Amino acid sequence: MKLLIKQKLFRLTDNFTVYGENDKIEYLVKGKLISATKKLNIMDANKNLVAMFRKKVFALVRTYFIFEEKIKVGKIKKKIFSLFVKKYKIVYKGNEYKLNGSIFDYDYDVKKGNEIVVSCHKKFFKIADTYVIDYVSDEYKLLAMFITMAIDVEKATDRKNKQNTKK
Repeated sequence: MKLLIKQKLFRLTDNFTVYGENDKIEYLVKGKLISATKKLNIMDANKNLVAMFRKKVFALVRTYFIFEEKIKVGKIKKKIFSLFVKKYKIVYKGNEYKLNGSIFDYDYDVKKGNEIVVSCHKKFFKIADTYVIDYVSDEYKLLAMFITMAIDVEKATDRKNKQNTKK
């Protein structure tokens, strides 16, 4: 099963459109313009709120949460020490997952035990950020979107931190 996530090119906040295998819009992701932390709302095609994505404000290690019906159902936490690849610990609906990515941060596999349940890949040579997500069943669809949002926020935070250190 596949999803295609496209980020809006000209935007003040994070805005994504999520397409299903039939190229129809399945979800819209809207960011908050003014917020102390990164907040994204995930809505279905009819603009009904499905889930919320939040970055923890005060944390030694970058941590992200996902809420469904205002109940926290998932967490992604970046591991501090890992050589050449970024690693994350993921807990979603009571299950643990491992996320391993390439040195360039654009390809990720998510494993539950030894089984790959989600793969995220960034498409290159696109005007706006575009991600292709493969997942094995519908139970992993929101998890796949959650991980992609966390990766995108991580990359944006890293870029912003590099720009600030150059000043």
